[in-house]
Amino acid sequence: MFSSLFSSISLMDRVLGMVTAILFFMAIHMVKPGAFGGGDVKLAGVMGLIVGPTMMVVLLFAAIFAAGIYIVILWGMKKKGEKQEIAFGPFLCIGFLVVVWYGEVLWRWYFS
Repeated sequence: MFSSLFSSISLMDRVLGMVTAILFFMAIHMVKPGAFGGGDVKLAGVMGLIVGPTMMVVLLFAAIFAAGIYIVILWGMKKKGEKQEIAFGPFLCIGFLVVVWYGEVLWRWYFS
């Protein structure tokens, strides 16, 4: 399933996916330095090489959405304050799984 899903992505699209991910994290770093670690940037870059630019956008939105749900749950349970940090890598992995399973469907639904 996985190999056939992403085999049609060209090398240029793969590089654009990596650049999309890195530029996203660089933009956030310009606004709030230290918001993400280097591992998050590297992981997202590799994921961008795999999925390409369009699915990288879906991946990032899914990761941010999943992290937001997690933070709201933690706030509701009074486990974390507003200034405490969480690891973002697991949410990038969740976003990757969303893209593998539902990426094309979500892209078409949102842009139709």
